[in-house]
Amino acid sequence: MYVSPVAAEEQSATEDDGIVQSEKDPATKTVEVEIAADPTADKSIDEEKQANETKPEDETQAQAEEVSPTGKVDKSSPEAELKICPDCPVGCVPVGWVESYRDGISPTEGTCPGDCVEVSIVLAFLKEPLCRMKDPEENDETEEESPDDGKWEHTLNRIVASKTAIPPSKGSFTATGYGFGIWELTGSVTDNLQLGLVTMVPVGYEMFIPKISYSGEIAEELYLGTGIFGGAFFSFMDNDTLGTPLGLHFAFTKVWNDKHVLNLFLANAIGWGKNDNGQMEFSDLMLLQPAIGYQLRFRSSWTFNIDIQIPVILDLENHEHTSSDNLTVLVFYGFRGHSELLFGDIGFIMPLSKRFIRSTLKYAPLGLPYFSLGFEI
Repeated sequence: MYVSPVAAEEQSATEDDGIVQSEKDPATKTVEVEIAADPTADKSIDEEKQANETKPEDETQAQAEEVSPTGKVDKSSPEAELKICPDCPVGCVPVGWVESYRDGISPTEGTCPGDCVEVSIVLAFLKEPLCRMKDPEENDETEEESPDDGKWEHTLNRIVASKTAIPPSKGSFTATGYGFGIWELTGSVTDNLQLGLVTMVPVGYEMFIPKISYSGEIAEELYLGTGIFGGAFFSFMDNDTLGTPLGLHFAFTKVWNDKHVLNLFLANAIGWGKNDNGQMEFSDLMLLQPAIGYQLRFRSSWTFNIDIQIPVILDLENHEHTSSDNLTVLVFYGFRGHSELLFGDIGFIMPLSKRFIRSTLKYAPLGLPYFSLGFEI
């Protein structure tokens, strides 16, 4: 046990029959006894020295490995299991180092914060502290891991335009704006159930399309999801309903090492629209929209996304579909950046159709630019 200089001044020593007694303040009634001028003491010291010299090599090596030459704690040693001491300012020490305090002084007195006390009120320190100092390497590991926590939560549920089967965390809410007028609102009610609404800025036209989705993990890093949607399109110019779509989607998503994401998506929609007489009737047309997407997650807050979609219109009455001459393959590709609150996409849409290739591709070799901006609450 180590005794501070302040305590040493308050102690008195007397010799009696070869025994030195060091007595602390009478209030503590604590006495330390040291052996002095005892012939057997030298013999005990010699025996201990000889035992140390003959100590097995394995035991000596094990003790040496507990602390590295640089002073860093071996994480396999018992010392590594101790809790980490608080950061104390100059003149203060952790409470976990202290065995006793000077009489009449409370550990709560002084200017030291939290679990720290002023060194001047310490009477004795513990030989085996109850906490240890943090290894600098532990700080580095913590700093590397913390930025990744929840870094993909903002946009886990989509590649670019197609949905994934990865559910956002329970209680999250996002609002994403596409282009200049379309907004998508999504909230997670449970770990697997999401509710949402797609709408647009009311300039001439308006739409309200509620949606509900259910998705979850069916195996390690393998997800399956489905959902339904429906709503209506309105015109402010004639105050009339233009159409009412209804549809559903399926998504199958695989993730590798939280870095590579492959997504398969299929959506279909039917609806009602106005006929030549201005009356609403069921449409004979059905929209099928298969898609395949890939996402590369790199660094701490960026992803590269590519989404390939092939919209196909089926004529249910005449049993026809979009001809190959009129078929358009939509390729969305670009980057997405994340922050703690905001996220956004910037990229291009390449409509690979015969008409676009003949007339527009030479003016837009990368495709048509697109962007999105959103935030999470």
